[in-house]
Amino acid sequence: MSPESKLDPKDPAALDRVRATTELLETLAADRQLLSDMPFEVRKRLLTAVTRVFNPSPSARRNMVKASKRRWKADRAEQKDAAKQEAGIRVIRRQPVFTTPNVFPPPNFEPHDLHSRTPDDAEEPPSKLVEPPSKLDEPPAEPDEPRELIESQH
Repeated sequence: MSPESKLDPKDPAALDRVRATTELLETLAADRQLLSDMPFEVRKRLLTAVTRVFNPSPSARRNMVKASKRRWKADRAEQKDAAKQEAGIRVIRRQPVFTTPNVFPPPNFEPHDLHSRTPDDAEEPPSKLVEPPSKLDEPPAEPDEPRELIESQH
């Protein structure tokens, strides 16, 4: 595998290759004699690759840490945004806008939705609403017993 090739962690074939490599490294770690029986060039290449995986260069480590932080922040922002999408104000904003009717009818407006009126009643003006008298209009009722006179203490 060349250093430029990318390994997709979601690819099942790539995961099988990683599992096989892990098993090989565990076997070599258990029996170091197998490693010493390998040709020098193969052993050197294997140990160099393992070293770069275990202890990358400082710039590669920084880039890896930054990428990890960016991914973590993006995941967290996505989770927060998903939670906010279910919040009250965003749900209301997604609903269609309700326009209230006009308070005053336009000039020359004639209602056509009056179902209870007959053509004979059309000439008569509608009866005025009679409001019940308010309590402010009535004189206060005389109490049965006189109120006590309270003198100031000062």
